[in-house]
Amino acid sequence: MAHRRWRRDLRYVHPTAYISKNSYVAPDVRIGPHAFVNTRCYVEYNTDIGQYTLFGPSVSVVGGDHVTDHAGTPMVFAGRPEQPHTNIGDDVWIGQSSVIMAGVTIGRGAIVGAGTIVTKDVPPYEIHVGVPNRKLKDRFASAEEIEAHNAMLDGPTLNGVLCGRKKHRFR
Repeated sequence: MAHRRWRRDLRYVHPTAYISKNSYVAPDVRIGPHAFVNTRCYVEYNTDIGQYTLFGPSVSVVGGDHVTDHAGTPMVFAGRPEQPHTNIGDDVWIGQSSVIMAGVTIGRGAIVGAGTIVTKDVPPYEIHVGVPNRKLKDRFASAEEIEAHNAMLDGPTLNGVLCGRKKHRFR
C-alpha cells in the first residue's frame, strides 16, 4: 500500500489505510489509520476521512465544483469555485453507491445506508438512508454505549484484520 500511496501522490493518507487500486482519491485528501476505500470510489478535493472509516464500493464525494450562474457563459468555461470542506468522522460506514455532497459533515460513528445521497450533515452515531438522507435510527441504544465507543476511539490505535480479510492484515 505504501508504494501505491506515494505513487499516486497521496501524502496525507495513513500507511495503514487501504485504497483500492481502481478508486480515485484527490491528492489533498486526508485519511486516518485503518480506513478502507473500496473499489470504484471517487473522493474529491478538500475531504478528511477519519480512522476506521469504511467506504463500500462506488461511493462518491462530489459536488460544489462548477460555476452555474454566469449568464452568457457555458458552464465548461465559467470556472470552478473553491471546493467546500467535507468531513467524514472516525468509524463511519458508508454503504455501496452512496453519494456524499461536498461540504457536509458525517459525524463520528455514523452509518450511511447503501444508495443514500447525503445532502445535509449526519450527526454522530445516527443511521441515515434515502434520497435525500434522513435519519432512520440511532446506532447505539444508550449514552453509556456511545461513551464507551468514544473512549475506544480516543484511545490508542487498534490493529487487526481489516474487514475480516486476511490479505488486508496490518500490524
